[in-house]
Amino acid sequence: MPSEPGPSHLRGCPLAGAVGRVAVRRAPVGAIRLRSVTAEVGLDDSPPVDERHSPRRLARRRTDRVEDLAAVLLCALGVVVVLLGVLGGLAAHGAVVERAAREASERIRVEAEVTAVAPSRDGDGAATGTRWADATWIGPDGAAHSQRISVPIAARPGSHLVMWLDGERRQVTPPTSPHAGPLIGVVVAACAVALGVLLLLGLWRQVLRVTARRNAQAWENGWAEVEPHWSGRTPTV
Repeated sequence: MPSEPGPSHLRGCPLAGAVGRVAVRRAPVGAIRLRSVTAEVGLDDSPPVDERHSPRRLARRRTDRVEDLAAVLLCALGVVVVLLGVLGGLAAHGAVVERAAREASERIRVEAEVTAVAPSRDGDGAATGTRWADATWIGPDGAAHSQRISVPIAARPGSHLVMWLDGERRQVTPPTSPHAGPLIGVVVAACAVALGVLLLLGLWRQVLRVTARRNAQAWENGWAEVEPHWSGRTPTV
């Protein structure tokens, strides 16, 4: 049985023009040019399209190259963000350890005994859980000292508690613990990296939004050029 004639067998056929119009209507948008179709069916003097050399994949668009370049740059910036986050965490850790050492050398720990509790008004010290009281303690020099200090609200006369004094014998908060350094360093590094990553993700989404808008515009322009021939509103020559 003879094989079904293809387009190359239609040269000189009176139905060649109709076949050319049908091929144009059924061809994928942008896959072949009208001139190539008419050349294949013998309606054009130009040489036919050699399908063996036709690309099987769509050519890379400019927006694709822009997205690849943006991805590489943002990945490089991501590495920089991680490095900066680690350096920031190490700096915070060092600052906390240095502060803890300085406060430990400047502040004095003493054990005080509450001698009298000052009468408190309604609500006085309720927010902080403390109130004023008179207390005595023995200083590093061995001398006895008496002073009004802030004590827990549950303290009673005769209660013993630990308090911290500065060089001028003023009551201060306990020195910063050196064990807080690693924790603060990790928190600072994590926050810095998280903020940097969120910023980079926002930039990536913006790049995708711009390239998608450009691709949509290019598609509309291409469709406006091909659609009249595809739908048959423009007769083929």
